[in-house]
Amino acid sequence: EIGSAQKPLVIPVPDVNVTNNILEIRFYFAGKGTTRIPDRGVYGPIISAISVASDPKLCSTAGKKGTVYIVVGIIGGASCLIFIVLGILWWRGYLPGKWGKKKDSEGQDLPTGTFSLEKIRAATNDFDHANKIGE
Repeated sequence: EIGSAQKPLVIPVPDVNVTNNILEIRFYFAGKGTTRIPDRGVYGPIISAISVASDPKLCSTAGKKGTVYIVVGIIGGASCLIFIVLGILWWRGYLPGKWGKKKDSEGQDLPTGTFSLEKIRAATNDFDHANKIGE
């Protein structure tokens, strides 16, 4: 398996289990490697770098899609609830605004009520034509 110097050795390992975000890599000495660096003796294989690349196709994305739908549903529901509460508060007059109730006549007691036909006839001089406006 081992190539010559300055050539990388790539060994793909499919379906590796990762628990608690820890990938455990173990190397076993096979008796091969350098025998003269730094002193005369037997040393294991020299490893200069290890890289791990994940394959995103192996991971299931079904759980992520469900989570996205749940988050969108919660945000949409909360937004609707907020708009309904604000609409009710505006409708009841608790929120002032451009279209809110005018408070110009607040504090003034204007006479309101109903008038009988006799009072209207007396006030208009029996609906006299001289009192008509706009004709």
